[in-house]
Amino acid sequence: MKIKTLLIEIHLDKSNIKSDLDLRHLLVDTIEGRNLGEVIEETSSPEVLEVVLEVSGNKIIEDELKGLLTSLGFNQYKIQDISNEDA
Repeated sequence: MKIKTLLIEIHLDKSNIKSDLDLRHLLVDTIEGRNLGEVIEETSSPEVLEVVLEVSGNKIIEDELKGLLTSLGFNQYKIQDISNEDA
């Protein structure tokens, strides 16, 4: 099965009580705990949280990631396939 590299970019709400570090750990632990993908890079700032992960090239995984982000309370996010940029 083809492996895709995805970039998840989340714009953080300034009213969020949790720190960007706490949110990053929660997201990464949940992604890996549910076997949705392998996180290969993560960065954060007070405004944006970025996570790069490798996933199986499966549309269902992307739908599950969207559901996960929504259930964790993230409203403003983008999921981009950056696989071609790695080539």
